[in-house]
Amino acid sequence: MLLHGFGANRAHWLRFASFITPGYHVVIPDLPGFGESTYNGKSDYSHNAQAARIKSFADALGLKRFHIVGNSMGGNIAGNFAAEYPLMVASLAFSTLPGSIQRKRANGISCSKKN
Repeated sequence: MLLHGFGANRAHWLRFASFITPGYHVVIPDLPGFGESTYNGKSDYSHNAQAARIKSFADALGLKRFHIVGNSMGGNIAGNFAAEYPLMVASLAFSTLPGSIQRKRANGISCSKKN
């Protein structure tokens, strides 16, 4: 699953995905509030809330364990997803620095940013 950054949409990944699609089923969502998805001004769009939405999305697709890659804000969301749902993550990669991943302890994994 490829997650785009702030101000972007799923089209950000299309050229990159063309190189990996022969061997993988690639899922590239428009994160809620971006691209062709809907935006609700009363909803929570924090990185943790977006990670929870990715969990619901993955469950709806029947994805049990998958590779997740994030760019910029998408990297932060991917990192939070991996911390919260580690058994669903086959691998985690960042295409650019994701900013700071919120310091928390989730499901036995400690996350903190380096100084």
